Amino acid sequence: GRVLPMIRAFENGDDVHSLTARLIMNVILGEQKAAEMDVRSKSFLGDQTHTWRDWGKKANHGFNYDWGYKAFALKNEMSEKDGKLVYDSYHTIYPEIQGRFHRDIRDALKSTRTITNLMGRKTLFMSVLDDNVYRAAYSCIPQGTVGDIINEYGLEYIYYDQHNFSKVELLTQTHDEIIFQIPLNEECTFEDHAIMLEKIISSLEPELTTSHGMKFVIPADLTMIYSLNTKDAIKEGGCGLSVDHRSCYGTKQFALKLEETWRTLDECRKAKAEN
Repeated sequence: GRVLPMIRAFENGDDVHSLTARLIMNVILGEQKAAEMDVRSKSFLGDQTHTWRDWGKKANHGFNYDWGYKAFALKNEMSEKDGKLVYDSYHTIYPEIQGRFHRDIRDALKSTRTITNLMGRKTLFMSVLDDNVYRAAYSCIPQGTVGDIINEYGLEYIYYDQHNFSKVELLTQTHDEIIFQIPLNEECTFEDHAIMLEKIISSLEPELTTSHGMKFVIPADLTMIYSLNTKDAIKEGGCGLSVDHRSCYGTKQFALKLEETWRTLDECRKAKAEN
């Protein structure tokens, strides 16, 4: 299902979750009142601690895969009334989700019981076709595609090319990300890091083609960390920093960006240790 507002936002580099939040606000509050508010302002939904963008993000990640309003309310600890408000608003602004995307997946299952993701991998669904199977099928293309990219163009790409990546130590894979470490010393400088990272990032960004013939790339982000315990440490003042590699022109500039990010991260680590 071609959801044109989302496609345009993606192509323009806009925040899709903010887009969804803005459109939901227009439905719930009215366009005039919504225009006076920022998507990062607190909403009256749920426990009133979440921003409108939070609900836009949660709606995107839930209703794309056909959560009902009761499940959405339960998972997000909100009243069913609020859950239905977000649910109805979401499907009002994006009628293509249920009307085309979900419909096309159901038709494919009824016809061949097979869903093919954007990497060409086929999944055969053998169970009785019920809501649980349909929901698994809805996630098959986006989730399966991302997982295959990480495994084939990330893990396998690094593991089977020891000529270029002998110094890269693979640590873990968590569906849509791959974590590894590279030593930093005289034999493996920031420029060496930049060369390896450029190859890995390029590998993780294959061109994909949808069933409608649209070609696109899922951009790979780069984050530098000093601890795998990222969630708690970030909240406490920093164990991970995003590296804006797309602003760099050439390997040397990328290496300087890596060094700058590392020094900032190391300062955060030291400050946290002192506290």
